[in-house]
Amino acid sequence: MDAVTYPNEKVAEFIDQNLIALRVAFDSQPLSADFKVNWTPTLVTVDPQGREHHRTVGFLAPEELIPSLMLGIAKMHFDQNDFDSALPQFEKVLAEYPRSDATPEAVYLRGVSRYKKTHNAKPLKEATKSCRRLIRRASGRNAPPLTGSCKRAPPGPLGRRPRPGNPRPLSRKA
Repeated sequence: MDAVTYPNEKVAEFIDQNLIALRVAFDSQPLSADFKVNWTPTLVTVDPQGREHHRTVGFLAPEELIPSLMLGIAKMHFDQNDFDSALPQFEKVLAEYPRSDATPEAVYLRGVSRYKKTHNAKPLKEATKSCRRLIRRASGRNAPPLTGSCKRAPPGPLGRRPRPGNPRPLSRKA
């Protein structure tokens, strides 16, 4: 990441403006043991008290590192039940990096944050629908846009609707 990601101007600017970066060798004790760092690069987002809220392991390109770090900041606020601070961070991930690997988790946690803030179940239902569309899109199946409707799958050969993630049964088992 030293050759590609960290020198990127947007990455450097984001880190300077939003984080206190600390580089520690993966075998440096006691931090590597305390944070269970077994490989490099490992990025851990912690709060001022040193509690972990987000982690990534392995190389991330600049266009994936920034949303991952944004998600880490949002998760820190989420874990502290500071939904007024978490929600804008989740929204920013979704607005600026809608196709990043951080998107599904941001969609889900945005829905949970809205629910916890209002106790209205509608945001949870919307988050579930959005996550289903993201899964369908990632699996290569045609999916409506995130703002569109989420239609139920047609019944399978036994007349039952398949559960998400489960393949349709090919035949009855005797």
